[in-house]
Amino acid sequence: MFSVKSWFKRAAFISAVPFVLASTMVMAQNPDITTLPNGAELSVEIYNPITDEEFRVPAALGAGGTINVSTDGEASVGQGAPNIHITFVIDVSGSTTRSCGGGLGDILNCEKLAVNNVINDPNFVSILDVGVSVFASSGQFADMSPTAGQQPLTSNFGDAQSVVNSVSYASGNGRVAQFTNKLAGGGTNMTAGLVVANTSVGPSGAGTKRVIFLSDGFPQSTGLTAFDAATDALSAQIDSFAVGGGSACGNPAAISLQRMANRSGGTCTHVANPANLPDLLPNLIATSLDALTASLDGADVVPTHTDPGVPADGPITVLWDAINFGLGVGDYASDAEATGSDSVDSGTVTAVEPFHLLQLTAAPPTESNELSEDWQHTVFGQILGGTGPDRNIDFLASGTNAATATPAGGAINATPGGAAVDFIYTVPVSCDSLGQDTITVSTTIGGEFDSIDLTKDWFDTIVPVAECVETTNPNGNNIPKAPGKGGKGQNQDGFYELLATDNLFEGCEPLALFVTDDGSGTVWGPFEVGTKIKYTQDGGVVPKISPMGGNNGNGKGRGTAVDWHIIGNGDALMTAVDQSGNVSVPASCLVPPPPK
Repeated sequence: MFSVKSWFKRAAFISAVPFVLASTMVMAQNPDITTLPNGAELSVEIYNPITDEEFRVPAALGAGGTINVSTDGEASVGQGAPNIHITFVIDVSGSTTRSCGGGLGDILNCEKLAVNNVINDPNFVSILDVGVSVFASSGQFADMSPTAGQQPLTSNFGDAQSVVNSVSYASGNGRVAQFTNKLAGGGTNMTAGLVVANTSVGPSGAGTKRVIFLSDGFPQSTGLTAFDAATDALSAQIDSFAVGGGSACGNPAAISLQRMANRSGGTCTHVANPANLPDLLPNLIATSLDALTASLDGADVVPTHTDPGVPADGPITVLWDAINFGLGVGDYASDAEATGSDSVDSGTVTAVEPFHLLQLTAAPPTESNELSEDWQHTVFGQILGGTGPDRNIDFLASGTNAATATPAGGAINATPGGAAVDFIYTVPVSCDSLGQDTITVSTTIGGEFDSIDLTKDWFDTIVPVAECVETTNPNGNNIPKAPGKGGKGQNQDGFYELLATDNLFEGCEPLALFVTDDGSGTVWGPFEVGTKIKYTQDGGVVPKISPMGGNNGNGKGRGTAVDWHIIGNGDALMTAVDQSGNVSVPASCLVPPPPK
């Protein structure tokens, strides 16, 4: 049987090995492209994520938060490029006028039928170009085209068939008449047929070159050395065919169809009936896309959707998409792998795109402290996760100290996956600074703005210090001595100045002072710091207050040094209250009866 298929596959594989090996040495990229042995392009590409794309894990999700990341792309396989040359060498000697058998006419007719069967095979699309030669006593290459001049090659298979159909033997001459009439005589000079075949084999640019040599197998002797030299000079595999019922491949030790096949690595086949030669050629340009998978860092991503599905015959382009579920911060690689094949071998391409998940964090979420003990606050911002270009983390203080914080904000360079950066600001030690600040920490990840609000409470819990200080009498003289001998006590008349101090004073409301009768519980005030009073203790009266001289009284001849006269049932206790409502420890304003 005519075994053209086997030598096509062997030849294509040999010519394609360098392509296959080269593809295994290329590092994965996007897109990744290789060439199958038959010249078809196999590729896979990732559209999304793009190279080093960033994805934001929202700050609101907190540490350990995850998101889903979609990935998609395409895979394709093309059609192989015709890359095989065939030269048909047809015996047109006088002996080919004998019967082929089977009612098919003479041997020459069977030869022409065999060649046309090959050309008409659907898989002949794998052929790049064709030449035809004839031989008898001499060899002649056919003019393969109506183009001016002698054209030994054609890719127009209709023209090739016209040439084959013009082959004949008459009046002692074998010939090819189309597109130029050429005569070859009547003998059987196989060496001449081999020599003339090189006219078309040599110029072809095909990667694989083959000769199909058809004869009845009965050559004349032309010298074995010349025969072998002509065989070797072709640099092509020769598959020879002994056509007709009485033909033969011949003796491999002599000039024969078998010897040329053996010497060139081909085969010799006896073809009794060329009509029994269907499916002679494999379709070497056919391809298929066999598999398509997506993965994340080498682990399969499920599900993967393809449209249309695979496997599928080429040429074809398949779109694919997948979802990477539950990804936390970090560096990742999205992978897509496609496998395609032709009639000889298969290839695999892998596209890889790195991408990164980042997340903004900030601390502390909330903090409070005594303003008078600390008026500086530090917050931290950090970009967790994978690698990426540096960027600013922005800090902005708002709220109570928006106008007085120093500085009120700032942009600090940070490295994704690197250490936290800090922002420090101070506020005045003032009652105006009491309250809550909001510090907004923000940055941009993957083109998306994200922010975190931190809070800082400035408070005051330190109580004022109250003091009830003995002072002068109404006439403004010195503090009177106690009556009696031995100096028993001071200020027996109850004159006091109400004093108090606080840790905060700038921007604060004045301290409010109150006097409490510890006998009745009656409270008078508020008084200002520096107010002077006379306090009288009398357990038999209703507690009361009345103006004296000074700022609040009418004087009535008592002088101007004392503001108020307070009469209570027990001793006087004085307290101070600051703007934050902190109340001092009571200060005693002691008067007779003892103890003072």
